Amino acid sequence: MPEPKPKHPVIRFIAYLAIAGGITILLLSLFLLHATITKQGWLAADLIEVAGAHYYQVGEKRYRVKHPPQSDHPINKVYFNPEHPEQYVPSLPSYWWHLYLCMAGLIVLYAGLHLLRERDRNLQSLGFE
Repeated sequence: MPEPKPKHPVIRFIAYLAIAGGITILLLSLFLLHATITKQGWLAADLIEVAGAHYYQVGEKRYRVKHPPQSDHPINKVYFNPEHPEQYVPSLPSYWWHLYLCMAGLIVLYAGLHLLRERDRNLQSLGFE
């Protein structure tokens, strides 16, 4: 069996860069996906306008909304964290973009691994030299 030739340093660098980028994007997207899925369980509260300020009420306590919606905005609810009621979002986030980002991280990771394991790549065909 012939001895495999070592990769050109440029190809190894690109492969390692793609692997590191794929792992980074994959981990970031999984973190964002986890945070988004936990927000899907948050409770809804109605917005109340008192003297020009917007509030939502949890139990006996009122919490002020820092960035109130526009006057013509149809949303009159906020979603708050039941464990920390001062944390709120105006609408529940979609988790689809995080899934797409996760798939992109996997694709880049696979491309880097494939480039690292590829055997007969001709460097002149890439146009580096």
